[in-house]
Amino acid sequence: MSGTRTRILLVAVLAVLIALGTTILLWVVSGSSSDSVSVNTTNEDELVVFDNTINTTLAFIALDDNGTSGELVGCGDSVVLVDYGVEPGPAQTRLTRTLLAALDEDATYGASGLHNPLGAHSDLSLDLVTVEDGLASIYFVGTLEAAHCEAPRFEAQVEQLALQFEGIERVEIFVNEISFEELTDSSGR
Repeated sequence: MSGTRTRILLVAVLAVLIALGTTILLWVVSGSSSDSVSVNTTNEDELVVFDNTINTTLAFIALDDNGTSGELVGCGDSVVLVDYGVEPGPAQTRLTRTLLAALDEDATYGASGLHNPLGAHSDLSLDLVTVEDGLASIYFVGTLEAAHCEAPRFEAQVEQLALQFEGIERVEIFVNEISFEELTDSSGR
């Protein structure tokens, strides 16, 4: 009987050691996976970014301020840049993540009152982003309001988001595979 007790005790100790080893391994692995973008919106006006990120900006529009807050665009508006962080990677990947972040925001950025043309089009989604020879081609699907003032706001926001990345010199925008220029030319922009 004492041999059976010893075997049971040995199996129990072995099981505890395996469980402890597995727990430590999982803790170490989960503690070192800081490659993902981690954004905490503790204050509606301020994005706080943690861990392994590269500083970028999100672009929003200050309506009717005649270029006071940034570059003059559209109908007397200006582009306002807000700090944001994305994980390291090629320009195409960082641009895609930045566009998705802007699409994920509401039509108005926090309590700031800044307009977010990408967020205002809740049925618009990002389909494809390519970067080749300095040209970023950005494809959206869905419905885009190309009204007289909204079209240049949308274009300025997307261009500002793209042109901040090294190696991107020009931007083409497509909605449902139709070039943005073609869409806005027919809308009387």
